[in-house]
Amino acid sequence: MSEDTRIQDALKRFGFQTTTATITESQVRLTLRVPVNAAEQWKLCMWLLLDKSEDYSWTVDPSRKYFLRGQRPNRKLFYIWRLIFQGPRTEDFIPEVVAVIISTPKAKSEVMEIQLAGARTHSSRGKGASSISGDEGVPAIAQMALGRLRGS
Repeated sequence: MSEDTRIQDALKRFGFQTTTATITESQVRLTLRVPVNAAEQWKLCMWLLLDKSEDYSWTVDPSRKYFLRGQRPNRKLFYIWRLIFQGPRTEDFIPEVVAVIISTPKAKSEVMEIQLAGARTHSSRGKGASSISGDEGVPAIAQMALGRLRGS
């Protein structure tokens, strides 16, 4: 069968990178990388594909494919996402799959925590505690108050 990249192109819109694609008369098998910053979008897209597949003649099977990388004894475990679409004829269900992927709304991201500019990552005196005995990082008003306490 000819190489049909419509599903890969639709997934690319959200930053998902297809690494392999195999298309037969009744099946599309893809492996893809999902960047860390696109994890919420991936969950949303996968949920929508699973939900909509109940209304169509095709099925979708999302799974993780695990593999080892590196030289022994320092090999590390990695995974890549695998999507298997199956239906009566690929040329009939590919447009439906593409329509579902494209209709996926943008996932909203929420910033849970943000490092303040100039904040220290660790202090031996406790969270946010700092000494005002030196001038480094001390606001001008605190330097003035400290000077008056010292009698200068």
